[in-house]
Amino acid sequence: LEVLVFRMGPQHYGVNVAKVREVIRGETPSEPPKMHSSVIGVINKRGSLIPLVDLGKHLGLPPVDPSNIDDARIIVTEFNGMVVGFVVEAVERIHRLGWDRVQGVPEMGEGDEGVNYSTCTGIIQFDEYLLLMVDFESITDSIRMEDKLHITSVDNPLSIDRGGVRLIMAEDSAFMRDAIGTVFRRSGYTNASIFSNGQAAWEAIAAAAERGERPDMVISDIEMP
Repeated sequence: LEVLVFRMGPQHYGVNVAKVREVIRGETPSEPPKMHSSVIGVINKRGSLIPLVDLGKHLGLPPVDPSNIDDARIIVTEFNGMVVGFVVEAVERIHRLGWDRVQGVPEMGEGDEGVNYSTCTGIIQFDEYLLLMVDFESITDSIRMEDKLHITSVDNPLSIDRGGVRLIMAEDSAFMRDAIGTVFRRSGYTNASIFSNGQAAWEAIAAAAERGERPDMVISDIEMP
């Protein structure tokens, strides 16, 4: 795992490098109409319009100062067919580490210091600081003006016995787990086991194999613990 470490105030955050297209200096965006309150405008990069999200504001932290935006950094991400820029205070370095260093997120809303864990996919403990892995998928979905990821169910034109299908899903984003899991359950896949990381899913598959069982379908995020 390669993690790009960035900072907002004293708190350190991280994003999987696989989701990062580039890091650029802050620049003043244009301001189109009908934006989510966390979107401060758009910038034009090589002919592509990229929406800018004030990540601090979205996480309940002090918003970016428009007069000092040139001193900020923009992390341009690309995933799920979307390109979005996130304005952060500073970008520090890239860490390369094993997935076993990534700890699960506490089952709670906010931590002792007001950290909103619902926007995180994992926690990494370093000697000098605690790093929160940000759930950029959920943030990007929340700022969009459309509902591509909110399919309620999928038709069954071939009348497949979906209730008899053994389904395993592994996804470290709580938002994506809930969104995809809801679609499967509403579509009739009632025999679905959903896990927050690949190790737990693998152990479940291995345990089932010892009983002579095997899943009919495995759906997994590409990169996660």
